[in-house]
Amino acid sequence: MTTDLATNAEAPRVLVADDEDEIRSMLVMCLKSEGWVVAEAASGDEAFERCRHESFDVAVLDYMMPGMNGLQVARSLRFEGIRLPTILFTAYLVDELKATCDDLGVVAVDKINWDELVLRCRELWERRAEARSYASSAVRRSRLLSPVGTGGQVKSGPDLFSTEVVSA
Repeated sequence: MTTDLATNAEAPRVLVADDEDEIRSMLVMCLKSEGWVVAEAASGDEAFERCRHESFDVAVLDYMMPGMNGLQVARSLRFEGIRLPTILFTAYLVDELKATCDDLGVVAVDKINWDELVLRCRELWERRAEARSYASSAVRRSRLLSPVGTGGQVKSGPDLFSTEVVSA
């Protein structure tokens, strides 16, 4: 089931990190069939380094890997200021781990549920694309509406996007 996620845009990029070659290969095939551009990492350390030096739309991280585990990778990325939508894909999904993922803003998916993994990847990518689009349009609006000669910044005056009614 191949779907066109990008629709006139660059295909979304996902990093798949799993130390088990067979699982990683199946994940790669699964996500490629959905239209994703997929990069691979065989360890948490490799995943962390790739995320530091490459641009991805989503990361799918196995929980149990040599070196840093998937949760440690997610924490390290956030510590570095890298805001990357992340899915922890694990066979060890217990309530305590789910709660830790929730606190960290990581989506936890059970390894037996591949359909949910694809769905969550799509949702995270769409949210990220919407946020980028909104941020880009906000920058354009601010440039269009700011007074000439202010360098794109309004020094005083009302909030141009406020919904508050001002009475005279």
